[in-house]
Amino acid sequence: MYTLESKEELSDLVKLFLTTIIEKNKYKYNYGRQANKTLPDLILELPIKRNSDDNPIIDKNRTYSSDGYIPDWDFMEKYIKSLPFGDKISKTGG
Repeated sequence: MYTLESKEELSDLVKLFLTTIIEKNKYKYNYGRQANKTLPDLILELPIKRNSDDNPIIDKNRTYSSDGYIPDWDFMEKYIKSLPFGDKISKTGG
């Protein structure tokens, strides 16, 4: 079993979004391709922040990706809330 730890504080709703994305990638792992060897190289495709012209907002420090894209944490949280019963999911962070 592996534990992923965030480098920053994320809401439970964002964590749920990320868990779903990771679960969708589990088909990549079997006995011959064990997660302990390949999980650190897993690249998740996440929604990114965009400006009013719909162009990606680029982080010059490249904190999240080598291309400078910034994950849109607000979108992920709003998406989970928009799902049926999403308003019943815990809103606490941590």
